[in-house]
Amino acid sequence: MTSRRKIATIHKHAQRLSLTLVLKTGRPPGIMLAEAMTHDAMEQWIGSVRRLRYKDFRVAKIEEITDGGDGVSKLSGAGQVREFEEIKELGAYLQECGIWHWWREHMGFAKSGS
Repeated sequence: MTSRRKIATIHKHAQRLSLTLVLKTGRPPGIMLAEAMTHDAMEQWIGSVRRLRYKDFRVAKIEEITDGGDGVSKLSGAGQVREFEEIKELGAYLQECGIWHWWREHMGFAKSGS
């Protein structure tokens, strides 16, 4: 993810749909991790990213998370976007948010339950 124009478009759609978004930009691999309050908002955002025609774009996992109804985001606030240029920085942030193991499992880096 190196095109600043495409990244700006991703930012705009995330803010419009009130998504929380984490991006790993710069040299490959480009990674997007999004959290939405509704399934419809997530589907709209995925559609907007698909229209940007990223060569190897794929959705690794869509999962509805029930957190007891408090509506608290695991990442940051709704409509906020965090960008990282290094996988190491992204990993540290995901550990801080408490979703590092979940992310590794669903990206295929770790086996279920490890």
